[in-house]
Amino acid sequence: YASCISQPCMCLFFAIAAVEGMIVTFGNSTNAYQMTSPPTLQCYLEIEDAYCSWYKKRYKEDIDPRTHVIPVFKALQGHPEAGALWERMITGILQKHGFKSTTHERNLYRAKIDGQTLLVCRQVDDYAVACSNPKISEKLIKLIDQEATTASKGICKRYNGVNVQQTRHYIK
Repeated sequence: YASCISQPCMCLFFAIAAVEGMIVTFGNSTNAYQMTSPPTLQCYLEIEDAYCSWYKKRYKEDIDPRTHVIPVFKALQGHPEAGALWERMITGILQKHGFKSTTHERNLYRAKIDGQTLLVCRQVDDYAVACSNPKISEKLIKLIDQEATTASKGICKRYNGVNVQQTRHYIK
């Protein structure tokens, strides 16, 4: 999946942003996998003691963990389809807003919003968004938020385990 970004690819994103005089902001989607469509492969959870205790308090009856399981209706992290479902959903959202990914690094995107060029470097549910106008970057995050709970985290200071320092002269 395109959710794993290579270090050289991320460096290229920041280099282009610096050369173009762009400011990089950061956004994050929360509970990404739970927002996707349901998986096609049915998945069940085994019942543990804590659930049995909760069930007894809530419904005033016992539940036997040897004869019952809990069906999972969302693609929780760890479900075999979770990554692919999220990838399909977020790619569709970005494409709907005119973003096109690069050929070899599908998690690098480019588009224009309100006449401003934006670059997006996506790592699963984290977004580094480069634009000369940070308000346009915020607009993109709000557009994503309409379909997948996403918040802006402001000027990018750390991304994918890398410290980011931005000045008016360079991005390091």
